[in-house]
Amino acid sequence: QARQLFDLGGQQYNNLQFTEAIATWEQALELYRQLGDRRQEVYLLTNLGSAYEGLYQTETALTFYQASLALAEEIQDSQGQSYALGNLGYLYERNGDYDQALTYLRRGLPLAQSRGDRADEAYLLNQIGIVLKAQGLIDEAIAEFEASLAIANEIRNISLQANAQGNLGNAYLETGRYPQALELYDATLTLMQHQGNRQGEAIVLQRLGNLYLDLGNPERAVDYYQQTEIIAQQLGDPRLQAYNQGNLALAYRHLGQPELALQGLQLALDQLQTLGDRPRLVTGFNSLGNIYADLQEQEQAVQAYQQSLELSQALGDRQGQVMALGNLGKMVEQLGQYNQALSYYEQSLQLAIETGDLRRQGLALDYLGAFYFNQADYEQSVVYLKDAVEVWESMRPGLQDEDQVSLFETQVATYQLLQQALIRLNRYDDALEMSERGRARTFIELVASRQSPAIAASLQVPPPSLADIQAIARQQQATIIQYSILSSAELAIWVIQPTGDIQFQLVQFNSTDLTLDTAAEETRVAAALGRGRQDPQWTSLVQQTRSGILEAADLPESTLPIQAVESPPPSSTSLSRRQNSQLQSFHRLLIDPIASFLPDDPTSHVIIIPHDSLFLLPFAALQDEDGHYLIERHTVTTAPSIQVLALTQSQPISRTSLIVGNPQMPSVGQPPLPLSPLPNAEQEAIEIAAFLNTDPLLGAEATKARVVQQMGGAQVIHLATHGLLDDLGGVGVPGAIALAPSSTDNGLLTSGDILELSLSADLVVLSACDTGRGRITGDGVLGLSRSFMAAGANSVLVSLWAVPDDSTTLLMTEFYRHLVETPNSAQALRQAMLTTMETYPSSRDWAAFTLMGQSSISQP
Repeated sequence: QARQLFDLGGQQYNNLQFTEAIATWEQALELYRQLGDRRQEVYLLTNLGSAYEGLYQTETALTFYQASLALAEEIQDSQGQSYALGNLGYLYERNGDYDQALTYLRRGLPLAQSRGDRADEAYLLNQIGIVLKAQGLIDEAIAEFEASLAIANEIRNISLQANAQGNLGNAYLETGRYPQALELYDATLTLMQHQGNRQGEAIVLQRLGNLYLDLGNPERAVDYYQQTEIIAQQLGDPRLQAYNQGNLALAYRHLGQPELALQGLQLALDQLQTLGDRPRLVTGFNSLGNIYADLQEQEQAVQAYQQSLELSQALGDRQGQVMALGNLGKMVEQLGQYNQALSYYEQSLQLAIETGDLRRQGLALDYLGAFYFNQADYEQSVVYLKDAVEVWESMRPGLQDEDQVSLFETQVATYQLLQQALIRLNRYDDALEMSERGRARTFIELVASRQSPAIAASLQVPPPSLADIQAIARQQQATIIQYSILSSAELAIWVIQPTGDIQFQLVQFNSTDLTLDTAAEETRVAAALGRGRQDPQWTSLVQQTRSGILEAADLPESTLPIQAVESPPPSSTSLSRRQNSQLQSFHRLLIDPIASFLPDDPTSHVIIIPHDSLFLLPFAALQDEDGHYLIERHTVTTAPSIQVLALTQSQPISRTSLIVGNPQMPSVGQPPLPLSPLPNAEQEAIEIAAFLNTDPLLGAEATKARVVQQMGGAQVIHLATHGLLDDLGGVGVPGAIALAPSSTDNGLLTSGDILELSLSADLVVLSACDTGRGRITGDGVLGLSRSFMAAGANSVLVSLWAVPDDSTTLLMTEFYRHLVETPNSAQALRQAMLTTMETYPSSRDWAAFTLMGQSSISQP
């Protein structure tokens, strides 16, 4: 009967029926005492302590644990002692008394080892690791988790494996080692689900949410937190619910909803205080300070940070101190308390280094760099910001493409501020190196890894030096223009000549003087802007310029008061074409300051490296004061970065061409409806195929499977069909090409599909609407053009808006007519635009297409 009661209490405990378990175990305890079975009494006392702890009655739980330990020591029951000591250690750890927790756990470990109890040894090692991690002793904690995991693997104990793996993942997460953390979490989640351990599953899901929040992907984090919430509610676990409510609040803050975040966090803090969970209150108060800071409630923010700091100091939580000190530094700096701010920053950095916390080490360095920049001590600012960049770059290798991009989005401001500091010191060449270092890094590594197994294995491509940049310009025999948006009122421009000589211009203007009317265009362009870190002033300027092209009438003229830039004198030439104030404004801003550095020969190649919202700008259509378009004076292409030019060299394996026109259209949307046919695209494909001596794929023949099969061996790929902007593959990279569906697929070739291909094409032409758009990030525009180049294409011709059929057909046929005559796609595009504008003078009809990447087509 006693044994039955013992087992029944265990079932009730596992079902979180703690009150019922206590009643059942008390009956069993009385029976075992009558029987004189003191060993069973030891275990029942510990179990009763666990049940009271489940009810958050900590003092009662402590009393039972201590009674169990005393009895186990009296009867010399080694296993009972370890059991009680492990639970005492766990209780003290949960309440933030880390020294006491370690004392108990380290008393239990040699007992387990002396009796050869490998399972108990693994459990205690894991618990010791948890305490060490809470103290910020990460390397020591990792050693304990690894030792625990080795034993768990040896004895094939799935529960212990899951616990050790999960905690090892936690240690990697909290030190910014994201690839390792992600791998361990995925493995742990599988084990928890295999075991049917719903609480363990919820904890891992929550940690995955934390990881993606750190990576700058709050939408994905929310998805994991919502999965956690479902399980927490099913289990009725108030502690898990409070943790998850706090994490959701963090995600809502990152999504720009501070009021919703504040409401949720206050509920979580109330619950944590009721539970007496002091370690979690450290993080909670810090998060509360962040939200108040967002809401410009400075005094309340300081108060919350100080609560976090005082509690973390009382607990010996060094990672909590790192967070609170850094945030306090930011707030008191805003309040003008500079000496105190500097002290907080330096303390935060020292603790971050000691704990091995890469993410917070990078933040502390960033704070110090910004502090010295604001104090106009640019030399010292550069030192700290360079160190921050080194830390940031050590965190990205090994992550998947989308995760690297989103993580970089959280770090891009460091690169921009470092450029500003270098420019203040007149170190323009160094600023150019940093501008190049801070763009398209994930894309560059994707391209490079396709070409070099060694690079793929190392997971990192070194950024180019100044000498490398100059060598690339010489190799390209082109004038390279690199833009970098430093702030709403500053733009850096470098011009690298074919000789390697470099000129620099800093353009400044008063952004408050801009008069913009962008409402109509904002809705239509929103899909292209994504959630990157675009400066709103620049985004508005680009939107207005695009509107000026696409709308029938000019929008109100904007004023761009450029400093230290003189406009060229008016021309006496009479032009019949319509001048566009938006296109001229951007010409004054982007081209006039460097016009004297550009080649006089219109056939000389000019490569533009845009930045941020400038990727959406039709550079070819920018107009000077005389009404001349940039394409009339220069042969223009674009690229995501200078280094990409060195990695996309022509290496074709054949002279074949793949021409696709007006495939049988797939269905999209809800409910699914077929896309409209494109008869002009079919005629376009027939004419282009004739130029290239091949047969086009048309209608039902242009299936996704057939097109993909022929892509790998084609030198030229031309796709005249619909382009879609959505992330249909769910991989974080928007864009899809419409092809004919078949019994095995839906006919949509997504950006994710393209990334999996291995291409050797010199040129991919996407003769469709909006194929040059996508989600703007610090890594460039995530979309179809990026995917094709990452898959191996040397250049991609794409459109920036919905293109008219008639003018596009003319432009494309003229493009290929010239391409056959001269194997240079940049020259061919320029000539095609000049010819098209004779029949269709409006820039909306010919300026949408932009060539990205290399311009030369290899000869057999």
